[in-house]
Amino acid sequence: MKNKKHTPLLAALATLVVLLAGVVLIWLAKVRPDVGKGRSEIVTDFLRAELLQDGQTATQVFTYDKDILTIGLEFYLPGDQPCGALDVVLYDADTGEELSRSVGTMDYIVPDQYTTLGMDPAVTGQEGRRYKLAVTPHYTTDAILAIGHSDGVALWKEQMAVDDRVIDGTMAMQITYQRIGGYLTRFFLLVGALAAVLAALAVWAVLSKKLALHRLVFVLVLGFGLLYSFVLPPYAAPDEKYHINQSFTLACRWANDLSHDEWQMGKVPTTTSFRRVGDEDADLQNENTTVFTWEAFTSQLFTTTDQPFDSHQEYNELQTDQNPLLYVVSAAAVFLAYVLHFGFAPALFLGRLANLLLFAALAALAVKTAPFGKRVFTVAALLPMTLHLAASFSRDAPLLGLCFVFTALLMDAAFGPNQKKALSPARLTALLFCGVLLAPGKLVYLPLAALLLLVPAARLGHHARAKKCAYLAACLALALLLNTGLLTDTLRSGQTAVQTTAAEDADRAVKSRPAEPDEAYEAEICGESTLENYVNGWKGFGKVSFGTFFSNSMFISVIATVGTVISSSLVAYGFSRCKFKGRGLLFAAMLVSMMLPAQVLMIPQYLWYQKLGWVGTYLPLIVPYFFAIQGFFVYLILNFIDGIPKDLDEAARIDGCSYFGIYLRIILPLIVPALITAGIFSFMWRWDDFLSALLYVKESVRYPASLALKLFCDPGSSSDYGAMFAMSTLSIIPAVTIFIVFQKYLVEGIATSGLKG
Repeated sequence: MKNKKHTPLLAALATLVVLLAGVVLIWLAKVRPDVGKGRSEIVTDFLRAELLQDGQTATQVFTYDKDILTIGLEFYLPGDQPCGALDVVLYDADTGEELSRSVGTMDYIVPDQYTTLGMDPAVTGQEGRRYKLAVTPHYTTDAILAIGHSDGVALWKEQMAVDDRVIDGTMAMQITYQRIGGYLTRFFLLVGALAAVLAALAVWAVLSKKLALHRLVFVLVLGFGLLYSFVLPPYAAPDEKYHINQSFTLACRWANDLSHDEWQMGKVPTTTSFRRVGDEDADLQNENTTVFTWEAFTSQLFTTTDQPFDSHQEYNELQTDQNPLLYVVSAAAVFLAYVLHFGFAPALFLGRLANLLLFAALAALAVKTAPFGKRVFTVAALLPMTLHLAASFSRDAPLLGLCFVFTALLMDAAFGPNQKKALSPARLTALLFCGVLLAPGKLVYLPLAALLLLVPAARLGHHARAKKCAYLAACLALALLLNTGLLTDTLRSGQTAVQTTAAEDADRAVKSRPAEPDEAYEAEICGESTLENYVNGWKGFGKVSFGTFFSNSMFISVIATVGTVISSSLVAYGFSRCKFKGRGLLFAAMLVSMMLPAQVLMIPQYLWYQKLGWVGTYLPLIVPYFFAIQGFFVYLILNFIDGIPKDLDEAARIDGCSYFGIYLRIILPLIVPALITAGIFSFMWRWDDFLSALLYVKESVRYPASLALKLFCDPGSSSDYGAMFAMSTLSIIPAVTIFIVFQKYLVEGIATSGLKG
């Protein structure tokens, strides 16, 4: 009993130790080598070179405002590698005071590259300070070097000199002004340690069952989301720049409503963004994420500003849409930062935190409400891409949360054990509210909101049809109103709209006028219909007819589909009926493989098949599918098998059947609908597969139809689009035919794969 009691804690500690060890190893292998790197700036490019004899000194006077940690010089080697010492001294050009010195070895000089020399000590930058750099070689062999310089001198720079001889150019120089230093180490170790602690907490909570799943989801989403907020600097998330602009503009409009006569912005076009003057920060708004962006973000998290509302200025940056509902939460956080006089970085963090809190709460509510599939919601909420969006300025954060809650409420309404509770006035109101908000969020979510129509009428009570019609009408109306911008003004300032001139209106009308039709082109395409394109397309290329490409596709698709169906059914049978150690771990690995994007596996798979000598053959397109590499089909058939009563297995086992005999004589005949469903999907996916054939098939005579279609298009000469579309039409006939013939089994396989016997 004691061992069982302490098992969750021991497992959590083991998880923590393993993950911390992994963090340390990654730091040793990847992070520590980068600690010495820094941010550099090229002052002058290398175009010419000047020979430096033994003891000659090349000097350059320059002005630099930032710190000087290292100086990189570019050299040219006219002969052999020189040997000896290279003295580099940095002086104050006005006072002559020696500021720093570096002594390097010429053995390590690489020609036509900047050779970095560390300055001892580092020089603190001063605005407008003038420096004098002196470079003196001391050779121990006959080989000499040449120092690089520009071709000519710009007006604001001074000429380089070798001893007393003036050179028409400026010394080629690169200055490192900022080091990563220990910040990268501290940042990485802190984030890694917190992630390890959260993972250990999850293991303990799952094994001990002392923390409800929905509470655990809230804690984990919030915890990992906060880590994402720090790991992803501003402007690093997908399209975050536009979402930030939208949120800041909406907050500015609210501020405008409260500013009375101090500052009145009025209504502005959706292509305009308003921010405070101090919110313009080059380091934080750099879309090329670096460790310096992280450092700047974290160092400014507690900054404040005294800028009033009237300090805002306009930024002509594109915004995403006209629907303000998607940005109310993040804009409210930015507005709170305005009221509290926070700086730009705190405002960004509060906006992200508001989105994250909303998503975490909605995800936890979905897990709590769903009558089944709670673990699916949990896994989906903790996916890296989900957390990536939830912890950033993104309209997808509230939309994903609404999708979760709406789906959970819909499942509860349709399949929940307690019908009265599932469709109570509060639950029904929440369901309708989520659906109405989803519909205008993005038009692609409108079909998801319409799933309410599938709830049985008996569960909706009286006037079920009227309720469904009213709900659908509300979704459509709000979607049209919000996405056309008609309700945008309700959340904006009530001031007069920006006026446009008559000339601008006329110009806009001319640009929006449709082009005149091409009568000759219309006559050509609307002429008498012929089969010429089908004849030309079927001829193919290089004496290879398109029938060959069809036969290649058929061979690949049929063989791969047979392998998929057989292997997936065997693996699904093993997961469903066979109990063995590591079963849960292998099943989890299969689920993870379903979530991995194909692009992640593309390069490792290609290298593997290249080592096996399979590149250029059909083997990479066929053989892997005999090993159940597609977890979707395994999961589909597994759910179908779980619906078959185990009494049949026990009866067969009493009669002397082995595990394989039960599979062959009992399970296999009963899962025919699921096998046909998997076969249909597998055939269509293999038939339409373009990328795999492009990677592994080299000879055009071995091309499948999907790859052969691209041969009709030649950007370098001409393209036969008529033949391409004709063959494209023929290429979809097999998939459509199979779908029509086996439609009955497809519907049966999908409908019954989730039922329990």
